[in-house]
Amino acid sequence: MRKNEIYSGLEMKKKLLAGIMKVSDAVSSTLGARGRTVMIEQEFGVPHITKDGVTVAKSIHLKEPIENVGAKLIRQASEMTNREAGDGTTTSTLLASEMIKEGMKFVASGVDPNAIRRGIEKVTVNIIEDIKAESREIKDSDEIMNVALISSNGDQVISRVVTEALDKVGKDGIIMVENSSDDRTYFETHEGYNFDKGFFSPFFSTDMTKYECVMEGANVLLINGEISEVQTLAPLLSECAQKGKKLIIFTDNVGNETLQIFVQNKMRGVISCCLVKNDGYGQSRLDFLEDMSAVTGARVFSKDMGDDFSKIQMKDLGFVKKIIVDRDKTTILRHESVDDSKVRPRIEALKNKLTTTESAFEKKKIEERIAKLQGGIGVIYVGAVTEAELKERKDRLDDAINATRSAVQEGIVCGGGAFLLKLSELMNEYNKDENIEGDEIYGFKILKKVLQAPLKKIVENSGRSGDVIASKIIDSDFTLKYDARNDVMVAYDDPKIVDPTKVVRLALTHASSTACLILTSDYCVVFEEEFPDMMERSGGGL
Repeated sequence: MRKNEIYSGLEMKKKLLAGIMKVSDAVSSTLGARGRTVMIEQEFGVPHITKDGVTVAKSIHLKEPIENVGAKLIRQASEMTNREAGDGTTTSTLLASEMIKEGMKFVASGVDPNAIRRGIEKVTVNIIEDIKAESREIKDSDEIMNVALISSNGDQVISRVVTEALDKVGKDGIIMVENSSDDRTYFETHEGYNFDKGFFSPFFSTDMTKYECVMEGANVLLINGEISEVQTLAPLLSECAQKGKKLIIFTDNVGNETLQIFVQNKMRGVISCCLVKNDGYGQSRLDFLEDMSAVTGARVFSKDMGDDFSKIQMKDLGFVKKIIVDRDKTTILRHESVDDSKVRPRIEALKNKLTTTESAFEKKKIEERIAKLQGGIGVIYVGAVTEAELKERKDRLDDAINATRSAVQEGIVCGGGAFLLKLSELMNEYNKDENIEGDEIYGFKILKKVLQAPLKKIVENSGRSGDVIASKIIDSDFTLKYDARNDVMVAYDDPKIVDPTKVVRLALTHASSTACLILTSDYCVVFEEEFPDMMERSGGGL
């Protein structure tokens, strides 16, 4: 049995900060070109060795309850940044933890935490504006390669294939990562389809660290309508379970009890399945299902058309080579058995419809459908000698893909922590801002100090003094910055050391948000185990 315990005061905050710093120390050790890897024990298989900040943060679960609350809270900063940018998670964690550490010092001395929060929020807005003002657009493939090179920890092969992939599929194209059959890493394009809807429950995930359901060689069932009772599909589900077939069901909605039954059977290993939301509404949903029918070869079933779900057979299902589903996106690789005989006529019909449609809105929707039906999906095949090396390489590849996408979307700024250090120096102008009142100045002081942390940590991970290098950069009036890979000072505008603007912006935004929430909290409620006494254990008597 479990019970609640309520903690408050200085002792609670010390434990909370201890948990936060344990996560931050482990995560920030990976920062920079000379950052270290972290070994994570797996329940099954070899340990996962990685430099990916959010992967490290998610793996940490502390025994002490309040410390574990701190670990979970600081994890938010990296997870939010990862969800929106896919990179910058280590910087986000470091910034958030340093804000909390400095903020708790002021709170302990009697400063109003709500004033600190307002100060941090006001100054963050100004800093974000400066980040946007300093940003510049990506000019060519060489600059894309520079971003990929930094994010992949200097891996020339990864940076080359990521640049090639972006050139081929474009900034909005789909790039997937697969295991290579040998130790080579290379890029290919395949026929595919994607849309912005995900699964009904995260418990369908096959990878709980990424909250993704990944299936290869899965059967597809298309339903126009709701699944209200699982019994209607019992014959089909039984056959799939007996034959070991994987099943993806696309549907408008599913009843709560029915969803629970699917999830329980999936988690018990009775059947490998995933329920995915249909895209669109009304007529656009019907169009989506028809497009999916062409892509997968599946028949569309609808109760409104009088279809009996209990009579659905395996021959009515479609097939996909691979499908990846998360909470708000689905990507499908077409199987070789599904030829173009259905897809090509559908594309031609849509092109004809496009010439006769006058509505700008309808034209845009038709163009999107054509692009999805004929669009290719880029696949990067990753090779390595061992399984541990393969996992580590794939993590760096994911970071490189996400970083280059962010750079193409919002541009780049000076990298290596030098830009945040420059922003720290520019903050003297904010001090004159009449909007900062009273104790809000402590929020200003916190951010001014914290913005120096990424550069100093990168330098320390390289075996040098962070304070010394920071002083050299400031004394040069920001004409220099530190190249951690080669352990030398280089020109501030060196194009080989850059960061995506989007990553820097989101890392700071999410770090500030997380820090403000924690600094303004005075109580912590945690669950603790309550062990039964001897009478309870013995059933009430001897």
